[in-house]
Amino acid sequence: MSWPLCLAPGHVLADPARLDSSGPWARADLDLLVWILAWVAHALRTQPAALFQANIFHPAPDALASSEHLIGLAPLAAPVFWLSGNAVLAYNLTLFAVVWIAAVATCALVRTWTGNAAAGFFAGAAFAFAPLVTGSWIRLHVSAVHLFPLLLLLAWRVARRPRASDVVALAIVTSLQFLSGAYVGFELIALLIAFSPALLSTARSSGDGGRFGLVATVSALAVGALAAAPSMLPYLRVRAAGQLPSFESSLKMVLLSAPTPLGVGAELGRELTWPVTTLAVVGLLWPGRVARPVKLGLALVALLGAVLSAGPRLPLVPGTGLPSLYEIAMHVVPACARPRASSCYRSSRSPCSPGSPAGRSPTPREQRRHGDGTRASCPPW
Repeated sequence: MSWPLCLAPGHVLADPARLDSSGPWARADLDLLVWILAWVAHALRTQPAALFQANIFHPAPDALASSEHLIGLAPLAAPVFWLSGNAVLAYNLTLFAVVWIAAVATCALVRTWTGNAAAGFFAGAAFAFAPLVTGSWIRLHVSAVHLFPLLLLLAWRVARRPRASDVVALAIVTSLQFLSGAYVGFELIALLIAFSPALLSTARSSGDGGRFGLVATVSALAVGALAAAPSMLPYLRVRAAGQLPSFESSLKMVLLSAPTPLGVGAELGRELTWPVTTLAVVGLLWPGRVARPVKLGLALVALLGAVLSAGPRLPLVPGTGLPSLYEIAMHVVPACARPRASSCYRSSRSPCSPGSPAGRSPTPREQRRHGDGTRASCPPW
C-alpha cells in the first residue's frame, strides 16, 4: 500500500490521475470495482442465488454480467465488508492482500526452483511491485494475478510428484484465479499454454514416465476450470439477448488501444525497467540448478505475452494480411472478444461504468473523500 493510502484505508482510494492517463475512464473503473466487491459480498450474505441480479440498470436482468464479477476475490473482500460495511476499506485491504500474496507466492516459487532465498525475495518484490501491476491498482480486475506463481508452483509439484494435498490445492487455486476476472482468466490460459511444455517435461522426468503426474496435473486444472465455469452462464444469457458488443465492434475497440509491435517492446522496456529485464535475462542464461525446461517455459510465457499484447496489429506472418494470434483467439475462444485491451497480457497478464452503485449521482451520505480531493462512491446498504 502506498503512502498515504495506508493511513486512512477506509476513506481514501488510490488517485486514478496519478496511475493512469485515460482520464475519467480510470476513475469510472475504480468506482465500478469498489461497487462490485461490495455488491458481491452483500449478495453472498443476503441472496446468493440472485448474485448477478445486481442493484444497477433496473429492471435489466443479470446486471452484474455487464462487467466483471470478481467472485474469486470474495474470500478476501467479503469478510472485510461484512464486518465493516465499508466498501472503500474492502477494496483497499483486498488490494493489499493481492499484492502481498503475489510477493510471497513468487518468493516461494523462485526459492523452490533455485534453492536461493535472496533470488526468491528479489523475484517476489519485482513481480508484486512491478509498474505493470502497481499501475493497475485502480483496475483490480487486471492486476489480480496474485495466484499465478502459486498455481505454477503447485502445477510443477504435482507434475513432478503428485500428492493428494497438492492436487486439491491446485484445483482450488485454479478456480479462484479464474473467478478473479475475465482479463486474468485469459491471461491464465495463455500462461498455462506457454508453460505446458515445461510441465510435460517435468512429468516425464518422474519414475513412471510422467503419466501419473501429467494426468494429475491436467485433472486438477480441469476441475478448477470447470468449478469456475457456471459463473459464465449469466454472460451467455446476456450475450444471447444481444446486450454484449458484436465481434466487429470488439475488434475496433481492441485496435484503438493495441500498440504496434515496436510499441510493445518500448512499453515492456519502460515498464519492466532495465534492472528487472537484466535480471530476467541473466536468470534465463545463467547455468544453475533451475531445470532447462522451466527456463524455456518462462521464456515462452514472456514471448506469448508480448505477442498477445500487440493484439490484432501483429499478423502470424509479419508483412502479410494473415490474422494475428489475438484475432484468431477472438474468433475461436468463447468470450475472448470481451476484454477491450490487449495490453492486459503484458502482466503474464465490458465497458460498464455506472458512475455510482445505483447508476445515479451519489448523495453526500454515500460519499467518501479521496486524498486528492475527489470523492469515492460507497454502496448505500
